[in-house]
Amino acid sequence: MTYLLRTTPCWNNQLLEKMDNQMRVGLEKILNTELSDMQWLQASLPVRDGGLGTRRVSMLASSAYLASAASTDSLVSAILSRTEWRDIHREEMLEARRDSMPAVVGPNLSRQRNWDRPLIDSDKTKVWTGCSDPLSQARLRAVEAHMPETGS
Repeated sequence: MTYLLRTTPCWNNQLLEKMDNQMRVGLEKILNTELSDMQWLQASLPVRDGGLGTRRVSMLASSAYLASAASTDSLVSAILSRTEWRDIHREEMLEARRDSMPAVVGPNLSRQRNWDRPLIDSDKTKVWTGCSDPLSQARLRAVEAHMPETGS
């Protein structure tokens, strides 16, 4: 699946949502409970961000493609004997992701985790905002406190 996400411009395909829903149903069967939308959003966060690491392919698709396109840019330019070439799909994704662009620059363009980080942070904010009761906030603080600090 990772290969397909990195090599095909499927970032806006409705089938990705369908795959996410199937993963959610599978997780609910494993846990023997129904997840609210907020619980599913939290579960889809990476473990170090307080989730279960059940990443949503709809969220990963653009990051995977953009990182792959950036890492192969010089090779494609050499093969085509051009210093500049146009990837229409990459341009569409960059336009759609322009709000999260300031965090991804220079040599970091080929690292998928750098493309993922703004989306993860946005989802974390939604989870925190959605937890207005003290018990839910305490649970999130406890999860966050037990996660090791990382550079990103």
